Amino acid sequence: MKVSIITISFNQDKYLEYCLRSVIDQDYANIEYIVIDASSTDKSQEIINSYSEQISTILFESDNGPADGLNKGFSLATGDIIGYVNSDDILLPGAVSKIVNFFKLNPGTDVVFGNALEIDSGGETIQKVKSTPWSIQAHAYQTAVTVQPSTFIKRSIIKPDLKFNINNTTCWDDEFLVDLALRGAKFKRTSSYLSAYRMYPGTISSQVEWGRRHEKFVKDQNDIFLKIKGRPKRNIDIYIGFLYYAYKQIRQPFVALEKLLLRLFNKNIHNSRMSSTRLAWVGGYPAHYMGEFNIKLEEKYGELFFIYYRGNKKNSTTYTHEVTSIPEKYVIIDPWLSYLKMWKWMTKINPDKILITGNFPRVNIIAFLWGILKKRKIYYYSDSNILDSKNLNRSWLKKILLKKLLTQINKLLVIGKRNKEFYMSILGEKNLSEKFIWIPLPINNKKFESIQHIKKEEFIFLYLGRLEVVKEVNKLISAYSLLNKKEQELSSLWIAGGGTEFKNLKEQVSKLFIEKKVKFLGEISSNQTENIYSQANALVINSRDEPWGLVVNEAMASGLAVIGPMWIGSFDDLIIDGKNGIVTVDNSPDSIVAAMRKLIHDPELANKMGVASQELSRVNGFNINTSINNFKEILYED
Repeated sequence: MKVSIITISFNQDKYLEYCLRSVIDQDYANIEYIVIDASSTDKSQEIINSYSEQISTILFESDNGPADGLNKGFSLATGDIIGYVNSDDILLPGAVSKIVNFFKLNPGTDVVFGNALEIDSGGETIQKVKSTPWSIQAHAYQTAVTVQPSTFIKRSIIKPDLKFNINNTTCWDDEFLVDLALRGAKFKRTSSYLSAYRMYPGTISSQVEWGRRHEKFVKDQNDIFLKIKGRPKRNIDIYIGFLYYAYKQIRQPFVALEKLLLRLFNKNIHNSRMSSTRLAWVGGYPAHYMGEFNIKLEEKYGELFFIYYRGNKKNSTTYTHEVTSIPEKYVIIDPWLSYLKMWKWMTKINPDKILITGNFPRVNIIAFLWGILKKRKIYYYSDSNILDSKNLNRSWLKKILLKKLLTQINKLLVIGKRNKEFYMSILGEKNLSEKFIWIPLPINNKKFESIQHIKKEEFIFLYLGRLEVVKEVNKLISAYSLLNKKEQELSSLWIAGGGTEFKNLKEQVSKLFIEKKVKFLGEISSNQTENIYSQANALVINSRDEPWGLVVNEAMASGLAVIGPMWIGSFDDLIIDGKNGIVTVDNSPDSIVAAMRKLIHDPELANKMGVASQELSRVNGFNINTSINNFKEILYED
């Protein structure tokens, strides 16, 4: 029998020669070796040419991805049996002879697949991987294991119209086997170990569980499911899939036991996966500005992995108005089994350092404990505020726990003065300067600086934020109602946002007979806020508790005056009373209306404050560029 082996290659010069030698050195003589290189820019073509006498066909040509390269290779193959080995994988010695003998002993078989070794970037064995008995239904529920480089196919079963799906960019090999099965191909498993495939950061196999690759993998798997079952997935398929998974463990109990023991006692199984991850970012699903920050960090430094968790419906902080983009290397942990999942991902990523964001929710504590156990450097990033009553009212037990945790942290990332004061109050120390790194909230000021303001006859006061009890927008409405008739004629109050208080606030406006002067804009998408700022003259922020107040940064960059009580977290750093805003002693209606009157009767003062706001936002360093540049101190600290 003639055997065709196909290798597709693109910029894999580090591993390519090992792959080529593994095929060339097989003890079976009648091998047609086809190598397809997609116009590599490293030393791959040089390596391939050095073995040209031992390779039957070489094709240097750009393609549309691995599936396209395989289609080219299969069209050139003339062997009775076809196998394909990626450029970073290898065939084990004697693999081809074993396959030929198996086909001879099983003449009615169309596809033969065996076991493999999983190896790391240095060629060390991570674990043995055993293929499961063929079941197209198991493939539908993603519980089948059919190792690709240990799979060989009779060429006669492959019809001209059957090709790898180039639109499937994550599991094209699985889909090809499913297509063969649907056309009646007979599969048989051998117990032989035939190949070794590499698992290291950057491989497609290492990425399908996380990031944007995962999103595409889910889509590709759903397409395969539809092809097999003739319908899309339903909720019940989650439970059916679990039964298939349980059945798989029962059928291969020793494999399941071996994997469990490896995961418990063999460090290699995890350390080889993403060993280049310098830092793991652990925090809640990001708001728009934090998502942008994470993307830019990944682009600049490239050594981070992001673990996001979602809150349940009761305490979720993800709002419908947020339009968030997230980086390439991420995973989202949902509330179901979140503690176990967090521990799993920390172990899988095995970072050198951990950055924990937020006020220590329980999943953060799991990441923290993992870091302590593994003796990793830990950093902490939050907007906690010395004047935030939620922090001041913590129970004594929580304060003791927080102090204990913060003392174990290597560096504290501070966003402003009151945030720093909060840490000092918890730790009870004055000289903590060496423990602080200034990472301001990463606001993209340039997005707002270019706003062209729309001149209106009325003076527009703007509230932009959630409509929740803690924001005390009801006091703002009460303040506006205290303006006299003339002052209301000269002004309007715009309320942008949504939340549980929306209905109550509308009723309040109606009872005060100011419906014509108070305009509810509803929820505004985070990518549309510039348009709202362009029509306003002053921002009013009236919250009872506000650890920072992101809208203050945005309003300043947009050229607005800012009104609010002295306890707003960002005011110590951003607002100079009388220069770019008015700082009130409290958020009572009397205090707020006094500030409103001052700007209504002196619109030129409001204009000067707006200019000052924009100038200050350009020079004070509270922007995304400072955040990105200062972040290197975390990544490259010894």
